[in-house]
Amino acid sequence: MTRLLSAFLAVITGIAALSVYQIAYDVMDMEEDVLKITAQISEEHDTIRIYKAEWSHLNDPRTLEQHTAQFLNLAPVVASQFMPVAELPLRPEPGDLPLTVFLDDGIPFSIPRQKPAFYQN
Repeated sequence: MTRLLSAFLAVITGIAALSVYQIAYDVMDMEEDVLKITAQISEEHDTIRIYKAEWSHLNDPRTLEQHTAQFLNLAPVVASQFMPVAELPLRPEPGDLPLTVFLDDGIPFSIPRQKPAFYQN
């Protein structure tokens, strides 16, 4: 009986040792994964810092002014582009066709049939 008990305990001890060995290597693999993920997070933080610096540079008024001059063909607003409120046509009655008015420059200006939803009471 003692031999059987000793053999059983030896097998249990061997299984426990193998389990501890396996768990130790699983923990080492997990630690490697954690180190890899930590490195990826650090790289992402660096990338975010670079993007923030680039965003700050691009939003600088001097940079915006340079890009506006380089890429957009803008001119100052002149008085002839404005029209007095009294000259604006009235809104058509509901059901009428939308009213199209041609401004001084020949640009069509359409008046919608009704107010947009966010202006209605």
